[in-house]
Amino acid sequence: MILGACSKAKQFEKRLIKKEGTWNISKWEFQRSYDGVAANPTVHKNVGIIVFKKGGFGSWQYEIAGLDTIDDDFAWSNTEATVTITDSHGENLYHVLVNEKNDQLWFSTSTDTLIFPIGGGQPNDTTILKDKITLTLERIN
Repeated sequence: MILGACSKAKQFEKRLIKKEGTWNISKWEFQRSYDGVAANPTVHKNVGIIVFKKGGFGSWQYEIAGLDTIDDDFAWSNTEATVTITDSHGENLYHVLVNEKNDQLWFSTSTDTLIFPIGGGQPNDTTILKDKITLTLERIN
C-alpha cells in the first residue's frame, strides 16, 4: 500500500484557508533604500484584514494612514515558501519567513533604477531604489 502525504505547498494552502481564512494584518512595514543605504522604516499596526478562500480567490481591506487604502479582491497561489497575490494593482510575490498555525511573516521587494539628469550635457546619474514591504499576519478565530 502506498500512502500519499500532502505536499508542503498544499499544507500551507490549507493553513491559509482554515477557519474562514481570515487573518489580521497586525503589522505593515515599509523600508526604502537608495543605493543600498536604508531609510528609517515606516511601521503601521492593525491596518486591516486579508481573507484567503478556496479556489485561489480572496480579498483584503486595509488602510495605511496617509499612504494607501485598499479594498480589493484578488487571486492567489502559493508554493511552500511564497504567496503570490494578484489584485487590481498588479502582482506581488511574498516570501514566507514564518509559516505557523496562527502567525505568518512575509516580505516582498521591488527594485527600480532611477536616472537623474545632470545639467550641462553631463552623463546621467543613476540610483538604485529598493522597496521592501513586510507583513505580519495573525489568524482571526
